[in-house]
Amino acid sequence: MLKREYPTFSELLQFRNQYTIAKNLDISGIVHPFSLETYHNGYALVMEDFGGISLKDYCLSHPLTLTEFLAIALNQLKETGTIEPFEIGQRDLCDRFLIPEKLYGRKNEVEQLLAAFERVSQGNSELMLVAGFSGIGKTAVINEIHKPIVRQQGCFIKDKFDQFNRNIPFSALSF
Repeated sequence: MLKREYPTFSELLQFRNQYTIAKNLDISGIVHPFSLETYHNGYALVMEDFGGISLKDYCLSHPLTLTEFLAIALNQLKETGTIEPFEIGQRDLCDRFLIPEKLYGRKNEVEQLLAAFERVSQGNSELMLVAGFSGIGKTAVINEIHKPIVRQQGCFIKDKFDQFNRNIPFSALSF
């Protein structure tokens, strides 16, 4: 089951893709999913229980060989048409203390965006575009307003334009 009350579209898609991959894995001792059910605002995964271990625990204790990894990636490509992006070093342990991301000096911009959301929730229509040079914190501002909007059951859509595809209409929109 997804942990957040209002998971993002990306999280829902990733969860569904992971279900498809896990359903098609044939590794003895691994808990296999039976079905993916709609539950509140997301999904719940129905799995068998025979004392096996989760795929996550299996992968942590049994690093995949290149052949095993490529077989899983090929299976995912056949089932979903894509290979889910992943971060390199995803299983690495962090040896440093991480400081939570805090937004400084953008209170006015955040308040403007939240005020626009309030107006829209009253029935108005608006389109907000956030622009600026790279590295000035546009994504951090958008991430800051995501939680309050979703908490109020608002629809939240965000994307990034690739500067090298700016001559291609709708290149940032994923269909």
